[in-house]
Amino acid sequence: MGSVRENYRAQPMGVNASVRIGGSSFGGFLAKTAGTITLTDADGTILVDAVPLTAGIYTPLPFRFNTSAGATISLGGGASGTAAV
Repeated sequence: MGSVRENYRAQPMGVNASVRIGGSSFGGFLAKTAGTITLTDADGTILVDAVPLTAGIYTPLPFRFNTSAGATISLGGGASGTAAV
């Protein structure tokens, strides 16, 4: 029986921050404070649109981007925490 191993880099994010990430995929978000997350591909496609986050909960968002140019993670509504990129 095979196994799956996921490896991501931790990217801390402050309240209502936005960060541009490189690469072709995203893992998820561990919220420190509640709010929303939006994920926009480098070509402008909104992949995740203001999805609610709950403090203390990891939200898996295992997406592959449309391009290898990365994406922008944007937090709103007071959200902060750590992105798995």
